[in-house]
Amino acid sequence: MTLWVRTAIAASCLALLASACGSDGGDTSSDGTKVITVGMMANLTGAGAPYGVPFKNGLDLALKDSAGDLKDAADVSIKIDSKDTTSVEANAVTLCNQYAQKKYPAIISDSLTPIAAAVTPCATQNKMLFVSGSGGEVPNEEGYEFRLTDVSTVMVTLAKHIVSTGHQKVAVIVDRDNPALVSTADITEQALKDDGVDGFVAREDVSGTDTDFSSVLTNIRDADPDAILIITLAEQSGAIVRQIAQFGGFDGVLLSGSHAWGPQVFEVAGDAAVGSIYGALWSPGEASSAAFVEEYKKEYDSDPVAFSALGYETGWLLAASIRAVLADGGEVTGEALRDAMADAVDSDWLKDHGPVQGLHFEDGGAARYPGTVVEFGAGGEVQIVTD
Repeated sequence: MTLWVRTAIAASCLALLASACGSDGGDTSSDGTKVITVGMMANLTGAGAPYGVPFKNGLDLALKDSAGDLKDAADVSIKIDSKDTTSVEANAVTLCNQYAQKKYPAIISDSLTPIAAAVTPCATQNKMLFVSGSGGEVPNEEGYEFRLTDVSTVMVTLAKHIVSTGHQKVAVIVDRDNPALVSTADITEQALKDDGVDGFVAREDVSGTDTDFSSVLTNIRDADPDAILIITLAEQSGAIVRQIAQFGGFDGVLLSGSHAWGPQVFEVAGDAAVGSIYGALWSPGEASSAAFVEEYKKEYDSDPVAFSALGYETGWLLAASIRAVLADGGEVTGEALRDAMADAVDSDWLKDHGPVQGLHFEDGGAARYPGTVVEFGAGGEVQIVTD
């Protein structure tokens, strides 16, 4: 074997070894700081955009805010490798596989349970921490996925508020195409029963692509409800609220929505949404979030929404988990980050900076924290109506 061939083989082996050793997706910046790269499957266009864009804004702001503390504490920084999924599951899975090939220790998805369900097997197989803004339960036996949307608590809070304000005949409209929203309806109906209401007086399923709800509203009106719960994504919910106002026959009926609601409902429905309420994962009116709200407004010239807060929480949670791993002298791998999440979520660091107060994770990766109920006022201003 010639010297040239031996040299080429050795070089190839070293290259392969270097690739195999890159389990933390790391590099080194010009100032010697270790860079940890994390993949993000962002829903920046398509159905998930109303959630994905503010989530990414919050995440980016958190990483900017935490950078100095993380460098001082662990001499590392976090870099996000973000790509748009266009809100399509297959695209998200493709990105997950690409991030796995790059040996990133962690990946993030902002919302949409179908995407989380599609990506979790890939994250588990490749031992990557997976932090998701979704709320639907997905198979997660090895515990690599952590979900930040607490559907259960917020919808129980909403149900209690509906009953406490004297409403007993609740009808529901549900997006049957979204398993998380179907589950949300089931959770809410059980909460109503627990509060003494005999379930829904009418339940109408719609497709996520439907635009004409006349037959649905006819059936709902025939049930004579005193409250209507709309569990669809924000844009469609706004269209339903607008059509309810145009349809007639619903004077005095309380309109309400799930955690999937947000400012886009008012943008679509206009004044027809004034007085409607929804279960909010987080609200900018919370005193503990004042600093975050002020900084977000300054950075993006807009008010943060619930998914902005979840993105911000995710950024600090990720930084806290990396810090915890390195504090124990470990290597930043997906497995190590998964195991550090319990310490990270209970850390003073997260409690001091995260806007989602009381966050903790149950077995299986589901987040739990207090929910609230908010109401659309004039001009779309959101006001808290529960403690």
